Amino acid sequence: MGDFKYVGLFKSVKQTPFSTYDTFLFTPLCLWLCFTFYCTLIYS
Repeated sequence: MGDFKYVGLFKSVKQTPFSTYDTFLFTPLCLWLCFTFYCTLIYS
């Protein structure tokens, strides 16, 4: 996922403030939103 340089699970630039937020906030948030959406579709 992502452009593989600045954003996503396999980014190569890891020393910027944004990459820290991406690793610990944005990526888990997107995964959680996808999971809850999937569960909502399955169980409703």
